[in-house]
Amino acid sequence: MKKVFGIILILFGFTYVFLHLTKNSLEISDLSSQLEPGAILADAINKDLIELKKKGELPEQWNSLSSVTVNIDHIKSIDIKSSLGINTNPKGKFNLECTFFNEDPAAGKGRYLVKFSIYDQSQNELWEKFRLYNRPQ
Repeated sequence: MKKVFGIILILFGFTYVFLHLTKNSLEISDLSSQLEPGAILADAINKDLIELKKKGELPEQWNSLSSVTVNIDHIKSIDIKSSLGINTNPKGKFNLECTFFNEDPAAGKGRYLVKFSIYDQSQNELWEKFRLYNRPQ
């Protein structure tokens, strides 16, 4: 009787652990499936820009942007402009243009090369920086 009770107790323990682990993995996968690729990419870009600002690698014009233009037309599945956390000011004197290039556009794989360019009101390019980001899965 003690052996049967012990076996039942062990089976309940394994079942509990299995169900607990399965529940946690389902919650994690559900969370990642709800994030849009554009939001994941925008989050990576926003974190990168914060680090660049901390390191002093962004020009002073960055603080006086009147508009942000995103050129990502060739990648239809990603809406990133609404997720970028780049501050603009209607009284700003400069325009930021973000142009996205996909490493492998035919397959929809690879990484994104993003060119950040700052222009003055006469459309003269004052600054540019290229950054490489992994494609969100």
